[in-house]
Amino acid sequence: DLIKPIANETRPSGGRYSFPSGHSTTAFAFASYIATEHAWYYGIASYIMATCVAYSRIASNFHYPHDTVMGAAIGISYGLSQYYKNNPDKLSYIPLLIPSSDGAGMQMLFTRDF
Repeated sequence: DLIKPIANETRPSGGRYSFPSGHSTTAFAFASYIATEHAWYYGIASYIMATCVAYSRIASNFHYPHDTVMGAAIGISYGLSQYYKNNPDKLSYIPLLIPSSDGAGMQMLFTRDF
């Protein structure tokens, strides 16, 4: 949990370390791996379940919506990176430099072989 102490955001319920949602991160990491490894309907089911986890974290007053969205983004990135790390022959990518108003950023454009 490197980000939580740095962000140091208070939970809606008053506890410490709200950002990002670890439960959402884990659920979406699992869902993204399942979605790439198995048939499309397993992917849809796993993303629905991950969304339910994220919603439950908000509904139970443990996280703000942006906590779960960031958790989902981190989880999806991690799940996909693990899948393609284990299946490098299915990955091709193009590095892109994206200019912005306050500088520039690097982005990787990934395409899957079907």
